[in-house]
Amino acid sequence: MTNSSEKYEEAVTPTSGDAVEWLVRLRKLAGCGGAFSTLGFEVTEGGIGAAAVAVTLDGRHTNFFGSCHGGVIFALADSALGLAANSYGAAAVAIDAHITFSSAAREGNRLIARATEIRRGRTVAVYRVDVRNVTDRGAEIVSTFTGTVFIRGAQPRRPGASDADSARVPS
Repeated sequence: MTNSSEKYEEAVTPTSGDAVEWLVRLRKLAGCGGAFSTLGFEVTEGGIGAAAVAVTLDGRHTNFFGSCHGGVIFALADSALGLAANSYGAAAVAIDAHITFSSAAREGNRLIARATEIRRGRTVAVYRVDVRNVTDRGAEIVSTFTGTVFIRGAQPRRPGASDADSARVPS
């Protein structure tokens, strides 16, 4: 039996820039966690620093007003963020996230969250995720999400150190 860390490592080690291979790898990474499948999310696009996750809303996604629960929209955006941030291979974990809701979504709607990398440094990266309700008439913005991730295992640069010095692990 493999543990989740081994499944993660296997899922995020791309061997080429092939879009199909990226999509397969991101889908494999998404399969490492239970929330993704429990909520009915699916990876629709992916690449280095980018990912799109979709869901068709059903009864399990609604709140007591009959519209999509904000937590579901947040989880969808956060899932796209996580896949985009982890597409490089180094483990990245969210340390900050903000969401703004622009319009409601209802049962039967198809939501797509597209994560785009804004800036990636050695230890921190920032992403924007737009969640849209996609219909045959177009795509209406439902929410805008920004997230910051910490890149685990990265060595912070010491003041005055060169790139070679930063790569060394202190003894």
